[in-house]
Amino acid sequence: MLRLFVILLLLANLVWWALHWPPLAEPLGLGADQREPQRQARQVHPERVELLPPARAASAASGATEVMACLEAGPLDDAAFAQARQGMALAGIGPEAWVELRRELPGSWGLYMGRFADAEQQKRKLEELQRINVTAEPAPGALAPGLLLGRYTDPQQADAALQRLQTRGVRTARVQVLQAPTVEHRLRIERASSAARARLPATPAWRDCR
Repeated sequence: MLRLFVILLLLANLVWWALHWPPLAEPLGLGADQREPQRQARQVHPERVELLPPARAASAASGATEVMACLEAGPLDDAAFAQARQGMALAGIGPEAWVELRRELPGSWGLYMGRFADAEQQKRKLEELQRINVTAEPAPGALAPGLLLGRYTDPQQADAALQRLQTRGVRTARVQVLQAPTVEHRLRIERASSAARARLPATPAWRDCR
């Protein structure tokens, strides 16, 4: 049994050697796939293959994987909006690359009495108004010590209310601007490259889009 196994192993080796012997393998079309001339013949436009030096290869890879970011800033007032536009221009971001979201905020007007000399004078004036059934409240912030007799979103409404109060004996009240009308700007850059992001000024503060 062992002798038969040895004989079969020798025959298998002889067959393998014969099939890989060039004078016999080439006429039979065996083993030709791994020969260099055949591989070169199968290349498609080998003259177009270009080996990039390390620097160019790294640059090409970087360009292929460039990540574009969406950035936004705001809300901004008119001055900050103008500054942001200038910063985008210096960073090479043209008007076609960003959009502005604009919102107009209404103002606020009030009927105001003051400023009084002190809190005691404010208290006495409030008591006088209460005796003629006029509602008032302490004025906030820089208007203190003072009294607010009403708030309005339109200056004409405030003027009309003042005239009605004057007919009731309130003589020292006046229309006061509590909050001037403003415009709120928000900016959005849809696709900003890493180079453009690096050139953007620190002000205004840019953040990733939500």
